[in-house]
Amino acid sequence: MLRLTQIALMTALLCVLCPVSVPVGPVPVSLGVFVLYLVSFVLPPSQAVTACLVYLLLGCAGLPVFAGYAAGLTRVLGPTGGYLAGYLPLVLICAIGVRSSFKHPRIPRVLIQSAAMLLGLLLLYVLGTAWFVVSTEGMTVSAALSVCVFPFLPFDLLKIAAAIVAGNALHTALLRTGILQNVQL
Repeated sequence: MLRLTQIALMTALLCVLCPVSVPVGPVPVSLGVFVLYLVSFVLPPSQAVTACLVYLLLGCAGLPVFAGYAAGLTRVLGPTGGYLAGYLPLVLICAIGVRSSFKHPRIPRVLIQSAAMLLGLLLLYVLGTAWFVVSTEGMTVSAALSVCVFPFLPFDLLKIAAAIVAGNALHTALLRTGILQNVQL
């Protein structure tokens, strides 16, 4: 029951914070990636993916939980849908990395966590940009990178730094309260 509650709470957090965004072109700057980083500090990989999948299904079903309070299957199938689909491998890689960072005390946690988040972000960029190119007529890879990746790098690097600080603090606090005692590290 505790695990279902944790998944539900993280899904709710995604639903509340992911719609918050700033439009900067065809792909908005949102809190989605940052929230997924935080989810990876609270849930083990399979549960983090489950929370993300439920979030995506809620958005597909019409709940306005995507960036800019958008919803619907058309959003997932549209030009920026690859970024939404990329949330799943991103949270999986990040959750694996966070768990690994607690298992390897000789390697600084921040190093493992940063590497996992950068790898997850790279995969998100690859999937999202590839889909953007395929679904946008006349779009080249270089044009897509200039619209969909380069403007977001500074924001995403800041999100990684903030998530590592906030995520480790959150993880420590949840361990102290006993909430994470049943979650495998």
